[in-house]
Amino acid sequence: MGLNQEILEVVFKYVPDMQKMKILDAGCGPGSMNLEFIKKGATVALVDYSQKVLAKTKKIFTENVGPPPMKWNLYQQDIRKMYFQDGTFDLTWSSGTIEHFDKADLALVLREMIRLSRKWVITFAPNNQCAPYEYWKEKQRKEGTWPYGIEDSKQSMRKEFEAFGLTVLEEGSVGSTMFDKFIRESGYAGVYNNKEQYLLYTIGRKDKK
Repeated sequence: MGLNQEILEVVFKYVPDMQKMKILDAGCGPGSMNLEFIKKGATVALVDYSQKVLAKTKKIFTENVGPPPMKWNLYQQDIRKMYFQDGTFDLTWSSGTIEHFDKADLALVLREMIRLSRKWVITFAPNNQCAPYEYWKEKQRKEGTWPYGIEDSKQSMRKEFEAFGLTVLEEGSVGSTMFDKFIRESGYAGVYNNKEQYLLYTIGRKDKK
């Protein structure tokens, strides 16, 4: 099982039936995991700030699904301020994005994801309790080969979710398949907890008031 499959299993645990759902991927990158949502009957909005990234995303989705906009569409937007109406989507989610924002901008991103969702908000971000990953990352930084700029790994997002009124149903981590890569490439020889895996996930739900 690869990392993408581990991520998808977490999402499908809480949102197994995606028929006719509308889903937003905030900071989508290539966005390939969303292809699995489309297979389950969802329509997907892929949002990223980079035109270059979205060109790659367009190629992937056109080749695998067909042209937009019936099942998917692209939007070049800043995820701190997106131009959709409140409650447009059933699920807003993000993987590998929120860690690149400082505290103030992260609050803006979460506020937008929550505003746009009718029910589910799910995030995945690097887990700062995953010792092999943190060692691997720091080694690259010292060598000047780290390609991802600022990254603030997370220990928990529960406080942030609850501050915006979400009910946190579960928080945990996935990415056991990545341990070997981090250890092999960094030479990490320390002790680590194999339950603290690469990506922290937080499952939030908007409850009707």
